Amino acid sequence: FSHQKLSTILSPLHIKSLIQENIFFDSKSSKLSSNLAALRLCFYNLDSYCGCWRFKKIIQRVRREVGIGENEDLVCLSGFRNVRQVFDWKGLKLELEPEKYKELIEGLLKDNWIEFSYSEANEFALFRSGKLP
Repeated sequence: FSHQKLSTILSPLHIKSLIQENIFFDSKSSKLSSNLAALRLCFYNLDSYCGCWRFKKIIQRVRREVGIGENEDLVCLSGFRNVRQVFDWKGLKLELEPEKYKELIEGLLKDNWIEFSYSEANEFALFRSGKLP
């Protein structure tokens, strides 16, 4: 409800919409999620020419930092798509959830009598629990 009210207030400032696709990976033994981590590939606007040129280095780092062995496969858990509306507000590009400008956005919500609260789970945890819309 608050998201819709904020979108309505910001609608005259809408500059574009981004289609975001998120794909999540973990080891078969769930080593990433058991370490409160996630490996997510994120693509914008369904670009068929996306590539991960440093993917091997990223995977090596993930394996090293989380302790996933070379013989242990990473598996695709699934993914989801969402649409992010981008607004130009006071010179800032907002996607309605940037941490960097949290206080400014809180002020905008309060000034417009929009009630809000912070989620106690991150997007990956909500995805894993099946609670994303």
